[in-house]
Amino acid sequence: MLGEALNRDPQSLIPVCTLPAVSADAAEQAWVDGFADLAKLGARGFKIHPNIDGLDAGHTAYRAMFQVAESHGLFIILHTGKFTTVVNKHNRPADPFEYKPLFQDHPRVRVCLAHMNRDEPELAWELLKQYDQLFTDTSWQPAHALVRALKTIGFDRVLLGSDWPLLHPDLQKNALDILSRATSEKEFEAITRKNPRRFLAR
Repeated sequence: MLGEALNRDPQSLIPVCTLPAVSADAAEQAWVDGFADLAKLGARGFKIHPNIDGLDAGHTAYRAMFQVAESHGLFIILHTGKFTTVVNKHNRPADPFEYKPLFQDHPRVRVCLAHMNRDEPELAWELLKQYDQLFTDTSWQPAHALVRALKTIGFDRVLLGSDWPLLHPDLQKNALDILSRATSEKEFEAITRKNPRRFLAR
């Protein structure tokens, strides 16, 4: 379905890939080759979902992912926060602090801390203060948390996020409504248009 949509309108979709089909215990070069192959196929970014991947933050796969992202100018989306679902391999909180060594080693790789660490957004804000290449998004955050976020970290590295269509088709509209309540016109414009372009390098 995604392939057909991409063929119809390649400017409207940004392909983002999760892990390549590589054995979890494979050597680092196999992971590097796997991610490089995804980049050649058209991936513009990669996604880390610790709960679904079932891998620790220090796993070879993620080191390889950051290497390839840096060498190809790609971005990474990092799932953060506590979410409990039946599809997860484990349900412990996805702690963005576990990825600090990768942030330190790859300062040119743009990373979005997805969901702003959900129930503990303060942790995401702390990391954004430490690493200029980090962004975050608004999904799963109520308006009052977004107001606090903008006062704490500013608005230039915040992205609109909705997690659509996970729960229902109106999730994007709800996300926009929440954002409009929490922001000024200038902030809204940056978060919905200018910041995503910078993150996606478009």
